[in-house]
Amino acid sequence: FLYLIADDAQFNQHFYVFRTDAFGAPQGPPTQAMKVNGLWDLQFDPRADFAYAVTRIPYYNGYQATFSLRRFLVDPNTGRITQPVVQEKYLLDVDPSGKDCALNVVGFNPHATFLYDAVICYNRDTEGATYYERTLNSQTGALGPDVQIYNWIDGSGGFESIHFIGGLMFDLVMPNDFQQGINYVDIYPRVPNTSHPILSCTAEMLHACAYDTGLVHPSGKYLFMRDSSNIYQIDKVELSQKRIVATGNSVPLNWFGPFSPDGTLLYGSNNGSGSGYFVQIYGFNTTTSAVTAGGTIWVPGSAPIFTAERY
Repeated sequence: FLYLIADDAQFNQHFYVFRTDAFGAPQGPPTQAMKVNGLWDLQFDPRADFAYAVTRIPYYNGYQATFSLRRFLVDPNTGRITQPVVQEKYLLDVDPSGKDCALNVVGFNPHATFLYDAVICYNRDTEGATYYERTLNSQTGALGPDVQIYNWIDGSGGFESIHFIGGLMFDLVMPNDFQQGINYVDIYPRVPNTSHPILSCTAEMLHACAYDTGLVHPSGKYLFMRDSSNIYQIDKVELSQKRIVATGNSVPLNWFGPFSPDGTLLYGSNNGSGSGYFVQIYGFNTTTSAVTAGGTIWVPGSAPIFTAERY
């Protein structure tokens, strides 16, 4: 199924569900269509027929809004989502000129027994985020209470990029945006209030950890670290040795899109214009880290791309 959210001329949001054929192409008419003003985020339980959405009620009480985490039942035959249940509500600041916060669903653990969400906030001087886990009942879809895993806050123009993969949390840290060689990568066990990294990579271990920014491969075995020339160096995570090492392989991309769910395909772009851009597709050998250049596809406008996995 393909799930689509689109605005009408009056900026009302509408939600559609389409069947797809054997090639993944959507087929009309939609099996479901409804107005969904305020829908912020939507994630599907990878092991059961549940979906979790974040909705936002417009401003009230000054610059605040109520974000709700809702659970839906997904019909496996039609793709329709029904039976919404509010799991939790959050009253957050949403002042575009001051503190602006949002709730996001980050994802699930591999067995879908935990759901991860985050409250992420920005303002003129600082930004930060708090990450939580919730137990997930695989039979009913019910969620347990928030349990904090990690939080960060930065007032120096820095940023932390958090990735939950397997039983680990990858934290790619840029303390500020005006010094070179002070970045680092920490890998933590994914447990409540995690604070002691299993592995910490700085310039002493690997140049890329301190000078580049990066992405984590879905396997958790590789980091793709971008240098100032927009070359993504591929580095291997050797957890048992508590080190990250260069593989000698790389991929040239100005913009790095998603990985395929199994990590064997990479998507990105090196060129484009106001009317669209070319997406370059690469194959990735998860055993050797070798990259093979594939074809390209043209994406009109500024449309994002997503990857799917057929079971």
